[in-house]
Amino acid sequence: TDLLQQELNEQLLVAERAREEMMAAHCDELDDLIQSHDLERRDLHREIGELRIECAQACESNALEQPLADMRAYLESQVCTMKNKFEAQLADLEERQREQRVQDEVEISQLRCSLEACQEDLATSQGEFATLSRQHWDMHLHLRDMEARLQEPPPPPAPAPPAAPPAAP
Repeated sequence: TDLLQQELNEQLLVAERAREEMMAAHCDELDDLIQSHDLERRDLHREIGELRIECAQACESNALEQPLADMRAYLESQVCTMKNKFEAQLADLEERQREQRVQDEVEISQLRCSLEACQEDLATSQGEFATLSRQHWDMHLHLRDMEARLQEPPPPPAPAPPAAPPAAP
């Protein structure tokens, strides 16, 4: 039973390690995605700042080729495009997380079923072990009894019956 318990524990540890590795990989993937979003956002903010500076310089030097309203519309469309991209990426991230949760729940369910099967196997093995243990003990007692009988001195030979008188011819 200790060996079976140890084997069950080892299987549970392996399953738990695999789940932890999957969770770590999933977290790493999310971290990478968030980091790339942050970098892209910073780049876009930097570009917006540069565009604002360019716009301010153009306004100061009266070198605008487009009316200010067109520039504002252009910048607003750029901001709207960025917003839509971020929303799409966020929706994608949420969908991935939902799929991962579903997958994790399926895996947990499978592990529970596996655990139940192992527990049933263990209970069966324990019953068989108890039966074999009783049989072994009975055989041990019977063997000890036989050894004790073999070590007893043999009983003395029975006296010979009296000889019958010779028959007359």
